[in-house]
Amino acid sequence: MRRLVTIVLMLLLFAATSITAQQAAPRTSMYDALSGQPEWSEFVAYLDAYAPDLVEQLQDTSNVWTVFAPLNGAFAALAERFAAGADDLLENTDLISSLVRYHIVPGAINPEYISLYSESSLTIGTMLPDRVIDSLYVADSEYQYVLNGVETTVEYTVAVTSGNIFTIDQVMIPLTADGEFAQTLDQVLAPADYDPNSRRLPTVIDALNDRGGFEYLVAYLLERETLLSRFEDGGYFTLLAAPDWAWEATLRDLYGYDIDELIFTEPAPENPFNLLDLMIAYGTLAGYYQPEQLRRLSAQSVFSPLMLAGGGLHIARADPRSGGYLIYFSIPFSGEAIAARNVMIYPIEGMVEVG
Repeated sequence: MRRLVTIVLMLLLFAATSITAQQAAPRTSMYDALSGQPEWSEFVAYLDAYAPDLVEQLQDTSNVWTVFAPLNGAFAALAERFAAGADDLLENTDLISSLVRYHIVPGAINPEYISLYSESSLTIGTMLPDRVIDSLYVADSEYQYVLNGVETTVEYTVAVTSGNIFTIDQVMIPLTADGEFAQTLDQVLAPADYDPNSRRLPTVIDALNDRGGFEYLVAYLLERETLLSRFEDGGYFTLLAAPDWAWEATLRDLYGYDIDELIFTEPAPENPFNLLDLMIAYGTLAGYYQPEQLRRLSAQSVFSPLMLAGGGLHIARADPRSGGYLIYFSIPFSGEAIAARNVMIYPIEGMVEVG
């Protein structure tokens, strides 16, 4: 328990300091930050023309993002790479819309966190719901990284109150649905057969209630409107959801907490994050991970950015033959998914602790 309390206190202090700094500084939207740099003017123009709904979200100063912003000329280089005319490329509305979304991640990724991955790769979910950044790791210098198998210059450029921007020197190309490198533009993006924004999907609250066994989590999300609004309006996320018995076994039986007190006690204004905020944030992944995307993971770390600036979870296949996954080699889950609006939910057999 001493280790958990120490870690939580450190993270609470960090979170409170970050919030205080953000409150003191004027809020700058991610869209305004991108628009203010001439070297990204083409990328911003493509956002305006091909993803106006995403522009709206980027203009909301309450949301937090990481953007990998290609320099001007990168899309022309992309056309040349695939032996396509620039005009033909830009006329492919679905393709360009998908590509610009692929460069935007919900949540703030710190450069220090990326730099940790010199020997292993990092998987990051994006605002393109049927694709993730399959691998990102340091190559052989401070700015040289490998993105989806291609060496790319990645330079940390701008920190704003709405997140972080990294300049990249080429357009990132998603791997195909089978995890292969695309050889033609037609292979870059397969048509998505689902829509995370569909009004036919239940809200995250309705999905958890329909499944049953998540009363503590539902009660807490309803109490914390800011946290709930991030799930509903702040991007695509994947929630590793701990059931009621895991809350009781971890928080009550192991650490001696009163769960109702944790859920219903208002946080102090000077310390707006509490233990449950951090534990839920730590179990939330950027991006809408479909089951087939999880199946491609093999001892990867995936980014967990809901409120923590940095941090990640290690998720590995438990047994490639029988299926199933392990978080930090100890918390199993089957990979059975519950699709909700903007959130993919995976029930897990435990509770992810901050560490």
